Amino acid sequence: MARQALSLCKTIYQSDLVIANDCGPSHIAQCLGTPFWASTKGR
Repeated sequence: MARQALSLCKTIYQSDLVIANDCGPSHIAQCLGTPFWASTKGR
């Protein structure tokens, strides 16, 4: 599990933009300073 989380963090860090719903990947992007767009539609 830790390897998968680290791999996800590396991928997000190297990304130009993260598009996700309001969930873990968008929160990781925010913490890493990677631009992100989080959809909250349906709330």
